[in-house]
Amino acid sequence: PNHTLPTLQRLLEHDLEPDESRDFWERVFPLIVDWASRIEDLFAPSLVVPYLCSNATGVSDGASLRPEPGAEIRRQKLEDGFIDSVAFSREQVASLLSHAFLCTIPGRDRLDDLQGFAPFSFIQLFAGEYAEFKSAKLSLLLQYFSELPPP
Repeated sequence: PNHTLPTLQRLLEHDLEPDESRDFWERVFPLIVDWASRIEDLFAPSLVVPYLCSNATGVSDGASLRPEPGAEIRRQKLEDGFIDSVAFSREQVASLLSHAFLCTIPGRDRLDDLQGFAPFSFIQLFAGEYAEFKSAKLSLLLQYFSELPPP
């Protein structure tokens, strides 16, 4: 579906200084795209990350995680077979948040896609009526992205 992005638009056109807005388009946005493009390097293709994909039912025992050399991924299963926790490297988090910012994870931009789980997309932050709290959250995200090193 098509969405308008009033919060992002207002932040970039009115809330930020012109040089900050220019920095977003010239440096930060390309950096977000670059981090998003690393997803296949940071995760093995056979990995199903639970709750990111609407068809994910969990991680099977045979699923492999292929971290970047030196990065560590940990997962811990409970006795009943459910996953208790998953730990990602900073690089993986940067890539996943970049995808959430770009709203590129299919089927994860609405609440009802996976019952009981929040969307994994920032479309609700961008879309709908402008609100100061949305602008504050978006400013925080842009600050995070602006401090990321190049991938």
